[in-house]
Amino acid sequence: MTKRSVMLKVVAIIMIVIGAIMIIFTLGSYAAVSSALSYLGGSWSDLNSIMEQAGMSYTGPLQMYFIFAIAASIFELFAGIVGLAVKKKGFIFAIGIISVVLELASVILAVVTSAFSPLSLLSFVLPVLYVIGAKLCIQ
Repeated sequence: MTKRSVMLKVVAIIMIVIGAIMIIFTLGSYAAVSSALSYLGGSWSDLNSIMEQAGMSYTGPLQMYFIFAIAASIFELFAGIVGLAVKKKGFIFAIGIISVVLELASVILAVVTSAFSPLSLLSFVLPVLYVIGAKLCIQ
């Protein structure tokens, strides 16, 4: 049995809140884009031509962004719950490492699709603090 650090508790609560908000926003964004496409008489496969007609550029498979965003949001919510509920330091630490890897994948995806900004690096803050908090747990 492991006693969780205060840092891990705080970060886990923040991750639960942010994960839940991200799930709601991602699903809302997906619904908004789907509605807009339906209104314009198109489908997801027509997105490229619709955006070109509007004078906008299309940077890649938008549906994949939504899938990745919802998966990352669900995992962040899960990681927060694990940080509060699970008492095994090794499992909590492993979840933290997976969270860091997911954020790295997100930044790589942003770089590849030209959506990267220096603020993207801020997404590493919570996962890194989560890992540090897991390391500070007392066995």
